[in-house]
Amino acid sequence: MSGDLLDEGLEALDALFKITHSHDFRYQIEKLESFKRLVLSGLPFQVGGKVAISDSFRGPTQKSPGWWPSREFLKPGHTGTVKKIDIRPSDTTLFAEIIWDDEWTISERGDSVHRYDDLAAYDGVTPEDRRHVYMFSVKHLRAATADDHPFLMPGRAPGLREAALSARPVGPEEKE
Repeated sequence: MSGDLLDEGLEALDALFKITHSHDFRYQIEKLESFKRLVLSGLPFQVGGKVAISDSFRGPTQKSPGWWPSREFLKPGHTGTVKKIDIRPSDTTLFAEIIWDDEWTISERGDSVHRYDDLAAYDGVTPEDRRHVYMFSVKHLRAATADDHPFLMPGRAPGLREAALSARPVGPEEKE
């Protein structure tokens, strides 16, 4: 690399550093962060909180490779945990990334319906890193109440996930 090109690169980096460390730039970033806090504080739930699908959600209505296989549990009242809240800049939609308390998919071949679920493969508890994340518009979510509960896969015994969690040995990294 020639000295001139290196000098030009260093000058460009120096100019970028000066711009990003200027008072005005920092002030604009602080305003954006404040606006984000303001918007998020108006939601009835936060990251880490429990949510339920609201009555406004109509669910998947046509066969498609998207949410159609999950239609049995993507219904109002089903509960999950918020992992992230963000905005989609293209249409300014606020959305939440949700991991549902229980999930399964359906595969249909002719007249037969097959349900697929990871529970059995993981002794009743699908590890979080193997769970699906669903991006939901916040307008279709509400804070979960004591009356809300996850829908269970047809044929699943109530409390299976909880029983498996309580019976699972606690490793040294999970002890307090």
